[in-house]
Amino acid sequence: MELDPITKWLVRISSSIIIGLGLILLIAIPLLTLKANSIITLIQEIIQSDLKDILTGLIAKI
Repeated sequence: MELDPITKWLVRISSSIIIGLGLILLIAIPLLTLKANSIITLIQEIIQSDLKDILTGLIAKI
């Protein structure tokens, strides 16, 4: 089956777009997960220090 030149170029362009999006996702997803992980760790540390301060204050009042 022979395709006309316009169809060939449309297939090439769409394939390039799909491959490009795949490469972007391949790079972006791990970076986003690392960023989310660091934010979650930071929030956990803040909550932990706040709870320690609250517990220390409660123990001091007893």
